[in-house]
Amino acid sequence: LLGLQVRASARQAAGELPGALADAREGLRRAGDVADRRTMALLERAASIEEKLGHFDEAARHYEGCIAMARRLGHELLIGSPLYNMGRAIRQRGEKRRGLQLQEEGARLMEAAGDLVGLATALNGLGAGWLLLGRVDAARRCLARALELAERLDDQALAGMVLNNTARALAAEGRLDEAEDCFAKSSSLRAGRGDRRGQAAVALTRGRVRWQRGRIAEAAADLASGRQLLSGLSAPEWEVEAELLQSALALARADLEAAAGAARAALT
Repeated sequence: LLGLQVRASARQAAGELPGALADAREGLRRAGDVADRRTMALLERAASIEEKLGHFDEAARHYEGCIAMARRLGHELLIGSPLYNMGRAIRQRGEKRRGLQLQEEGARLMEAAGDLVGLATALNGLGAGWLLLGRVDAARRCLARALELAERLDDQALAGMVLNNTARALAAEGRLDEAEDCFAKSSSLRAGRGDRRGQAAVALTRGRVRWQRGRIAEAAADLASGRQLLSGLSAPEWEVEAELLQSALALARADLEAAAGAARAALT
């Protein structure tokens, strides 16, 4: 089981999602009815891969199985992470408020268990989730606490992610200078770590904000920078974001054919 778990993890990291899922499912088949930490890890691995593949019902079912197994084993302190992740899968299949409620409960359990890294990561995700629902006030509260924890833990990778979402929230409040400052800090932290994917995320997120504010030339420069940073990397979600920004910029130029082509590329 350990070999299958390790291989599934490596394949997932390399973007080989169908092979990773096959390994995780084979591990679960071999585990049968065995309830232990290894089976829990396989359930959570399978769920995370299914989530990446867009199989949100299956992902939620496996996260729920992981939670049930943790309870059977008496590991109540381990429930926070899979509960949070189950909420995210449920949110992605369209049940946004219910998903966020489960994620909030997962975050509370992580805090009770003393999992500060997990809590900070969860709060960052919650901030992004509330922002999508237009609840900027709730988003800012979550993100402020997440940044406080990331800085206390000296976790620069996490701080970079939180700052990127904080910039989006500030922009939604019309606080554009502060948003630009957060984008710059996020990009600097990620550049310092050699994190090209993270730098691309900042460039593309900032590009969308600038496009929304009518700053078309700057948004186009962000798109070009993001594409250059993504070159040679496997980051499908940000490649989609690049195509969506390309489509939006083409619309701003009234180039309907180019806009439609970029939109189709994002969908495929």
